[in-house]
Amino acid sequence: TGSLGMAVSEAVEVAAQNPDTRYALGSVLNHVVLHQSVIGQEAVVQLAQVEAGADVVFGCAGGGSNLAGLSFPFLREKLHGRGNAKIVAAEPSACPSITEGEYRYDHGDVAGLTPLLKMHTLGMDFVPDPIHAGGLRYHGMAPALSHTVELGLVQGVAITQHDAFSAGVQFARTQGIVPAPESTHAIAKEERRNNIHVNTVAPGLVETDMGVRLARAMTGNREMEDLRSMDAASPFGRVCQPLDIAEAVLWLCSPGSGYVTGQRIEVDGGGRF
Repeated sequence: TGSLGMAVSEAVEVAAQNPDTRYALGSVLNHVVLHQSVIGQEAVVQLAQVEAGADVVFGCAGGGSNLAGLSFPFLREKLHGRGNAKIVAAEPSACPSITEGEYRYDHGDVAGLTPLLKMHTLGMDFVPDPIHAGGLRYHGMAPALSHTVELGLVQGVAITQHDAFSAGVQFARTQGIVPAPESTHAIAKEERRNNIHVNTVAPGLVETDMGVRLARAMTGNREMEDLRSMDAASPFGRVCQPLDIAEAVLWLCSPGSGYVTGQRIEVDGGGRF
């Protein structure tokens, strides 16, 4: 229940009662966006090491500082002609400041204690539905991010709670990672609205250097040089080869798997080592 705007008002009230206390808003404002941009700076460099860069950057948007920190370095690359990433702000439909709010000056808290900020806002007295889970509960949006939306550099989209949590469950089942409720909004936009399929290929023991090291650890045979001694444990009479994994992945990329998603596909030949 409540909202970030309420929390800001309460924090300012407490700080104002102590003459030796100064309060710096921990979300929305430019100094927070700058701090969060470490995430985006690292993402740009990491993606450049493995591929040309990002095609689309999805992020959840509540107050906007997280998304801005992730996406602004990609916008820098785009504006300098070094990339062309599309930025998508996935916000909850229960608190749709970008997609349904007004772009105007408003206070950053419900009590009107903060300076006026030009941003997308639903009104400082807006409080989202108390049953809506997740931390994306703010009536406004970071002024810097709002500005990029107005410039057409960032696209906003509203995600329902049902779609968000369904996508989060699917992501957890296939990737083995439980995403935060906030992050599920971005996952839902990426998976469902863009027809992206999420599956996991789970190989068994594979004839690779890593497979040999694993077999040595499993059997205690430090002299093992290949996996031929493990062939008998497989119903196919051989351990998995890298080509077996590649063919499974190619099938998942083919039209034949067009209606397959949310699955863990075990490519182990039925063997249990």
